[in-house]
Amino acid sequence: MRIVRVQVGGGAVYGVLEGDTVKEIRGSIYGGYQVTDKTHRLADVELLVPCEPTKLLAMARNYQSHVRPAQTPTKPELFFKTVSALLPHEGTIVIPKEAGKADYEGELVAVIGKRAKNVSKEEALSYVLGYTCGNDVSVREWQDNDTQWW
Repeated sequence: MRIVRVQVGGGAVYGVLEGDTVKEIRGSIYGGYQVTDKTHRLADVELLVPCEPTKLLAMARNYQSHVRPAQTPTKPELFFKTVSALLPHEGTIVIPKEAGKADYEGELVAVIGKRAKNVSKEEALSYVLGYTCGNDVSVREWQDNDTQWW
């Protein structure tokens, strides 16, 4: 099932994407919901960021080609990103003039569907609502002097 969040009129709604049709969802995507008969053509709505997260956690050094051998992590290195870093489908990425060369990376994004703390490996996937793709943009020159990868 492909769940989407779209702009319809003056508000955002969740829906299920079937071909070029969005069927609206009633209820919470994080709990019980029902797919309704109310539909919209995909061409008539604006795709939004898939959800409204309260925080973003990113994984550092997850591409071996970006890690010098001496920097290879022995455990996962997480860092925060601001929610304002998210852009809707076909949103414009603004790169400051002084940034120099910017690299982009395709990323797998996991949407966590419920609160989690001290979750075991065996239980971990039951907390994932779904997956989407992301485009992470970085200026390596800036990262070299910043341990938080802002």
